[in-house]
Amino acid sequence: MGSAVFILFYLLFISSPLYFPTGAYVNIPEGSSLSASAEILKERGVVRSAFLFKLSAYLLKSNHRIVAGEYFFPTRISVLGVAWRLGRGDYEIE
Repeated sequence: MGSAVFILFYLLFISSPLYFPTGAYVNIPEGSSLSASAEILKERGVVRSAFLFKLSAYLLKSNHRIVAGEYFFPTRISVLGVAWRLGRGDYEIE
């Protein structure tokens, strides 16, 4: 039962959105707050929930250091992965 609840939670909240914008570039402007960054990511379809992105950033200790810039998302990625990348400035642009 516990594993079923975890799987359901993961699928509904942590995993990437069904219509994730694979191959998209998302710009986080200089000076954007964590909340503004979360809203941009939600509007672009990169995360399901701005709240869960902010929670992930807090858990990963990235909440005070979201790095501005143009991010490339070549494949689907979880909300935790997005928070990790933005907290470290991993633009994934070659």
